[in-house]
Formats: sequence, structure tokens, C-alpha cells
Amino acid sequence: MISRASFSIRSRSAVALILVAVVCVAYGNTLVNGFVYDDEFQVLKNPWIRDIRHLPAIFSSEVWGFKGTSISNYYRPLLHVVYMAGYHLFGLKAWGFHAINLLLHVVATILVYLLAEALLSKEHSRPFWGLALSSALVFAVHPIHTEVVAPVMSVTDLLLTVFYISAIYLHLRFVQRDWYFNLLPAVLFGLALLSKEIGITLPLVLLASDYFLVKERAPLLKLAVRYAPYLVVSLLYLAVRGSVLGAFAPINRHPDLSGFQLILNVFPLAVEYGFKLLVPVELNAMYEFHPVLSFAEPRAFLSVLAVLAVAALCLTVAQRSKTAAFGLVLTVVPLLPAFYIRAIPYPFAERYLYLPSVGAVLFLAGLVAGYVRNPKHLRGLAGVLGVVLCWYLAATVQRNVVWKDNYTLWSDTVTKSPGNAVVHNNLGEALKLMGRLPEAIVELKKATQLDPHTEYFRHLGNAYYEAGDRREAIRQYEKAVSLEPRNPMARNDLGSLYGEMGDFGQSIVHLEAAVGLDPLQPDSHFNLGMAYRDTGRLDRAVEQFEAAVRLNPNEPAFRSALSEAYRLKERSK
Repeated sequence: MISRASFSIRSRSAVALILVAVVCVAYGNTLVNGFVYDDEFQVLKNPWIRDIRHLPAIFSSEVWGFKGTSISNYYRPLLHVVYMAGYHLFGLKAWGFHAINLLLHVVATILVYLLAEALLSKEHSRPFWGLALSSALVFAVHPIHTEVVAPVMSVTDLLLTVFYISAIYLHLRFVQRDWYFNLLPAVLFGLALLSKEIGITLPLVLLASDYFLVKERAPLLKLAVRYAPYLVVSLLYLAVRGSVLGAFAPINRHPDLSGFQLILNVFPLAVEYGFKLLVPVELNAMYEFHPVLSFAEPRAFLSVLAVLAVAALCLTVAQRSKTAAFGLVLTVVPLLPAFYIRAIPYPFAERYLYLPSVGAVLFLAGLVAGYVRNPKHLRGLAGVLGVVLCWYLAATVQRNVVWKDNYTLWSDTVTKSPGNAVVHNNLGEALKLMGRLPEAIVELKKATQLDPHTEYFRHLGNAYYEAGDRREAIRQYEKAVSLEPRNPMARNDLGSLYGEMGDFGQSIVHLEAAVGLDPLQPDSHFNLGMAYRDTGRLDRAVEQFEAAVRLNPNEPAFRSALSEAYRLKERSK
């Protein structure tokens, strides 16, 4: 990193402009990207974001509540609030949502600068403009952040980090003031919790900041008063979350792994996170998980040794630098939930490093400030920093292109995770939308071979249907129903196709089952109405068309079918 001596640009506004410019260079090309991955589901198919009247539902439902039937352990209302703001500002133009992500990353980068400057100045009693700026620049252009900034779906990580770092910064400024000065950081803590669950770790990080960075030890009573607002916010959040979610949704990922094996796999996972922070190469939207099963495996015991060695080194550095010590805490604590492998289908994800990377750059800043004193060494570090920044910047710009659309994303991912059924399925769906049906069928077949999942057979059936092979489509839909008889969409697909082929008996059986399983799905009501109409049961057809229109009044096909059913009913009198 560059010299800790006084930086030539003393104005914070000038520093902010530099950081804004660098972030725009790094992520400006995301503005031409479309909606990818879960963006379509979270934005394009999300009715909540289109009307402010849905705000009560947003704050009283789990994150996927707009689907009507989903159950999850996520309560993230600010996700929908930001999407709602984006929708009312930009409609459904993807560039507008990407601009929001870009703006939030700019804010996070400036906060990293302010926090680094505050920590270093507090510890060394003199300004460290250059070192703080260096830390912020590394954060601004780090390629590992592309999974957060490039897709719209990761706005929760951006919101979490902005509120989390803001709370730390204000806490450090107000920590020795009267208790009411802690109300604003506590409010930011609440906003972090409403963005993503990892926010719950903030009080622990603040306690660490008090321990490492506050010279005067506060009496126990004063400490209790200082943290009382955080306790109140935590209890309120848990109460609201509990009332909204009720019981936790069952979690049992990787059931074949024993408790010991789950713990053992934390070590190679930690090594991978550390390596990607330093050397962000071969980035991947969906990493395959290859667990170690025994300590005798080289990857297992070598990763344990590596973690112990790095931990010893970091603790040694932390003893010399309070900033490094705090940075170490800020790196590790928010990352800890990512090591609960039982809850995560794909335990390694680049987005989990966005907030912890703030701690990593602070650790490096503390390391330089505490250990490097020779001007020649500082100049050498400045050269290394320049090379690293150029490398990171180029890699980030290039990686953003991968996130352009679903085809570019999944065609890249499939080369890195060829054994992942989800990746083949998603690539197949992207190819299908492009009209490349033979290629889509190949990918979707691979998905069903890797994991015989209901949805994959449904998607394969859809591809055969679009290719004109209805009999093969029927076979795939039947496989989907046999795997999951209570899947309403599989029943709807099979029933509607039977209807098209003139087998109305089978059609009505499956469509009635679909409506019974999910009465909030308008397509099932519509298809059942068509089957009733074609078999002369007009009263029942009208009922189903009316239900479809109620559920989706903006679909012209539903209204047209209802009007026609009314006319047919009148003629039959």
C-alpha cells in the first residue's frame, strides 16, 4: 500500500470523487447488463414492487411471500422496498436496477475509506490519508465483489454492508458520548437486520471495537447503557421475525455428512475463502461442493494446518496493530454463518465475502501501518499496490461481462461446475429462450441425469413441447408427476398438454389436482376452464375463468376466455 505519510489530496470530497470515478470505471459496464439468475424471479415476477399498497404485506411476510405458498427462513423486507423504488423510478429497465447497485457500492466504498481513516488516525494519532484511500481502492475494484454488484439479486448484501459499516463508523465517533448518541447506530443496526440476517453479528463486532480501539475501559453499568439500544432492536427484530415466519423451515442439507465431517469441511472452506480474497481467479457463480470425508485425506489435514498457521500469523499481527485486530474480527465474525454447511446447498459463494472483505482490507492497512516503516519498503508496496489494482480492475470489468445475461452466465459456469445439475438446467432454460432447442434439450437431459428432480423433468418436457415433440413432452411431464405427485406446476403442465391432445379425461384429472394443490395459480384455473369448456361444462368453465381473472386481472387471454364462455353459455340456454 502507498505511503502512510500525508496524502497530497487532503479534501475528503476530492477523495470521494476519486473513489466514485474508480467504481464507475470498474462497474460501469454492468449498466448494459440485463436481468440474470434470480433477478427475473425477484423483480420481473414480483407483484409486490409494483404498488406501494403492498408495503404492509412486505413487512409482514417472509421474503418469498409474494409467491403465496413458499416457506423460507428469510425475512428481508428492505429487498422489496429497494426493488419498489427501482420500479417506480425506472420501470422494469434493467439499467436502473444496476444503477442502484452501483450507487450502493460507491457508498460502501466511501464508508470503507472513512472507517479506515478513522481507525488508523485513532490508533496512531495522525492522519493516514494514503493508506485509507488504498484500502478503499482495493475494496472498490476487488473482483470477488462482482457477484454482489453485477446482478440485481444481491442488493441485500450491498444494503447490509452500507448499514453495517455506517453503524461501526458512527459507533466509533460517539462511543464515549452520552448514551443517546448510540441511538442512530442502533437504528442502522435495525436496517441491517431488515436487509439480511447476518446483521445480527454487528453488536459482537462493536464490542470488539470497544475492546481494541477505546482506551478507557467503561464501567459495566455504562457498557450496559451503551448497548441497551442494540438489545432492544435485537429483541424487536426477533419478535417481528418470529411472528412473520413462525417456526423455522426445516434445514437438512448434506444429510450424508456426519457431525465430525461437517466440522472437518469448515477448514478447506476457510482456505478457499482466504485464497479467493487474495487471488480472485476462476470466479464462479455456483461452485460445486466436494466434501472431505476423513482427516486422512490430504486436502483435509493440509487445510487444517493452513488455517492454524494463518490464524497464528494473524493473531501475531493483531497484537502489534489494533486496526489489524479489529479488521480480523470484522473479517471472521460476519463470515461465521457461511460455515454452517448444514444450511447451505452450495457452501462456497463469493457474495459471502463482500462484507468480510472490508475487514480484510482493514487488516492489511493495520499490518502496513504497524510494521512497514522504511520509505523504500513503502515505495515498493506502492508499486505492488498499483499492479494489484490494475489486475483487480481488469478482472472485474471482464467478469461483469459474464453477468450480462443468462446465457453468458451459465455457459461460463457450466465449464467450471460441469457436475452441477442446477447449472445445466439454467443453461438449458437460457438456450430454450434463445430458440436453440436441440442444445437446450441436451443440457436439460444432463440436468435430469445428474439429479432426477421434478423441475428438471418439467423444463425438459417444456423444451420437447416447444420443439413439437408432444409425446416426448408427455413422457417427461409424467416423470415429473411420478417424482412429486403434489407438485401443482407439474400437474398443470401434464393436464394442459393432455387437453391439447384431446384426452380431456386425463386433462381434467391433473388440472383439478393442480388447482387443489395451489388455488392461487391462475394458469391452472385457466387451463382447467379450457378443458371444461371443450367438454361442454360451461358453468364450471366460467367459474375457473373467473378465478383466473381474479388472480391475474391484467392477462387479456383470461378475460377473452371468460367473455367467450359467457357468450357460449347464453347461446346454450
